[in-house]
Amino acid sequence: MSYTIVTDSSCNLPESLIDELELEVLPLVFMTDGEEYQSYLKGQVTDLKQFYTMMREGKVFTTSLPNLSDAQALFENLFKQDQDILYLGFSSGLSGTYEGVRNIGKDLVEQYPNRTFVSVDTLAASVGQGLIVYYAAKMRQEGKTLEEVE
Repeated sequence: MSYTIVTDSSCNLPESLIDELELEVLPLVFMTDGEEYQSYLKGQVTDLKQFYTMMREGKVFTTSLPNLSDAQALFENLFKQDQDILYLGFSSGLSGTYEGVRNIGKDLVEQYPNRTFVSVDTLAASVGQGLIVYYAAKMRQEGKTLEEVE
């Protein structure tokens, strides 16, 4: 069976690699001064210089989960395309992202009983998470099954 690897933007992979590895990425959200920003938008370069400038200026940031409605829509779309899903999430010890997204996948499997949803808490963020996602995608490219990659 065919499967798609989904992760979140905490993996910090460049878009060129996201495209090469055929990944789906859920953008995490952060807020400052009443404005909301998504940390990854396909086809748009994230302005990290602006982000770090704001940090140096003493801006206070809060974070939020990815938009769970967007995650649900993505998962449903993949299931309708006969794709199973391997979700490799941001560490549950650092964020509620993993649990929120995992619950959506588990609920949708009840509506799509012929589909498989596997979630893995990477217990990592940033480079650590990115490496796990990278190696999982490389294994998929080598023809490994969802169960083998899990």
